[in-house]
Amino acid sequence: MHAILTNSLLADPETTKHVRCILANYFTGSDAFSLAERTHQSILLKDSDTLVNILGDMLAFHALWSQYTEVVDQALQWLGAGNVTPQFALLALKQSWQRTLVGVEMLDDLSSIGVWCHERSYLHIGCAWTERVLDLSKVLLPNGHPDIAISLNNLASLYDKQGRFEAAEPLYQEALAISRAALPAGHPHVDLSLDSLANLYQQQGRYDTAESLYQEVLTNRHAAFIAAFPNIVTGLHHALQQQDREDLAELLSQDVLAIRGGALLAGQPNIATSPNNQASQYNDQGLYDAAEQEALALRDGAHIAEFKSFGRSLNNLACLHQQQGRYDEAESLFQYARMCISALFPAGHPRIATVLNNQAGLHQKQGRFEVAEPLYQEALAIRRAAFPAGHPEIAAGLNNLASLYSDQGRYDVAEPLYQEALAIRRAALSAGHPNIATSLNNLAYLYQQQDRYDAAEPLCQEALAINRAALPAGHPEIATSLDNLAC
Repeated sequence: MHAILTNSLLADPETTKHVRCILANYFTGSDAFSLAERTHQSILLKDSDTLVNILGDMLAFHALWSQYTEVVDQALQWLGAGNVTPQFALLALKQSWQRTLVGVEMLDDLSSIGVWCHERSYLHIGCAWTERVLDLSKVLLPNGHPDIAISLNNLASLYDKQGRFEAAEPLYQEALAISRAALPAGHPHVDLSLDSLANLYQQQGRYDTAESLYQEVLTNRHAAFIAAFPNIVTGLHHALQQQDREDLAELLSQDVLAIRGGALLAGQPNIATSPNNQASQYNDQGLYDAAEQEALALRDGAHIAEFKSFGRSLNNLACLHQQQGRYDEAESLFQYARMCISALFPAGHPRIATVLNNQAGLHQKQGRFEVAEPLYQEALAIRRAAFPAGHPEIAAGLNNLASLYSDQGRYDVAEPLYQEALAIRRAALSAGHPNIATSLNNLAYLYQQQDRYDAAEPLCQEALAINRAALPAGHPEIATSLDNLAC
C-alpha cells in the first residue's frame, strides 16, 4: 500500500491531486493522528476550507496541537497567521470557536495554546483564540476567580504586543483588581499583573506610574529571594568585604541585616550576635558550603520561580531608570543582578549573558563604548557556547554587538554581524515575525549610513510589509519602517 501511494504521489499532477484528495477524505477520524494527516494533505492540496474546518474546532485544534505541534505550525503559517491572515479564514475560525463548548478542566490547556501563539507572534490568531478562552473562563468560573485574571492578562499581553494599548490597559487593570482581591499580597499572579501594567505604562512614557508598580513588585520579589537564598546573599556580601569591594558589598548590606534579623540560617550559629572574627571564620568555611548547596538546589529547579521573578523585577526597574536617564540607579540594580546570578549559576550560563548584555546596553547609552564592547563580546561568546548554532538568542547577541559597532561608525565590522543575525532569524522564526523586521531595519539603516541606498530599499520595504501585516496601524515599529524607507 505504501509503495502504491508513493508511486502515485510521484506521478503527474492530476493523479497526485486525486490521491491526495482520497487521503484527505480517508482520514476522517477525530484522533490526533487522523487530524494531522488531514491537515497535512489539506496543506498540500492548498485546501484552505478544509484547514479552517479542522482548526475551527477548538477540541480538534487542541488534540492536534498537543501531539503534532509542527503540523499546526505549518497550517497556521500556510493560512498566514504569522503574516497576513486572510480575513475570511480569521472570521471563520472565530465563528467556529464561538460554537465550541468545553469543560473547566480544559481551560489551562486552551490558555497554553494562546501563550504559544503569542510566543510565535501569531498575533491575529492568538487574539481570536484567547478572546474565546476568556469568554469561556467567564462562563465556567465564578466571578472574581483568579484564573479569569490569567485569561485577561494573556489577552491584554497580545493586544499590548500589537501596540493596541488602549485595548490592553483595561484588561490589565481588571486582571490586577481580581488578583488583589482573590490572592494574598506578593502572590506571583499579583506581581505578574503589576509587572504587565507597569510595562504598558513605560511604553506609553508614563514613567512615574510605571515606577510605583515596579517598586511594589521588586519589594515583594526581593523578600522572597533573600528568604530562598540567605546563605548565598550573606556569603557574597562577606566575600566582597574581604576583597575590599565595599561599593558592591554595600548593595547587599540591607539584605544581610534582614537575614540576620530574621530566622537563623539553617545549621549555623547566630552570626548576628557573634564576634566579628568568629563570624569571619564561620563564613570562610560553612557558609560557602551552604551557599553552594543553595546554588545546586536552584540548578535542580528549587526556588526557580523566586529567582526568575526577582531577576525580572530588577531588570524591569533598571531598564526604566535607564530610559529616564537615571544611570547610576540603573547601574546599581544591574550590578546587584550580576552578582546574584554569578553566585547562583556556573560560569558560561545563559543568564549571565543576559545581565552582561543589560550592563553593556547601559554603557552604550552613555557613550561608554570601550566599557560596553567587552561585555557584549562576552555575552555573545556565552550564547554561542550555550545554544545550538542558529538559535534566536545568538541572533540577539549578534544584533546587540553590531548596534554598538554601528554607533561607533565601524560599519565594516557591524555588517557581517547584522547579516548573520538576519539569517538566523529567517531560519528560526516563523515568516512575518516582528524580529525579522527588526533585523531588516537594522541592516537597512547601516546601509543608509554608508549611502548604499539601493541595498537598503528592499530591506526597508520588506520590514514595512511585515510590520503592517503583524501590527495595527500607527504602531511605532511601522513608523520606524516608514522613516527608514523615506531616508
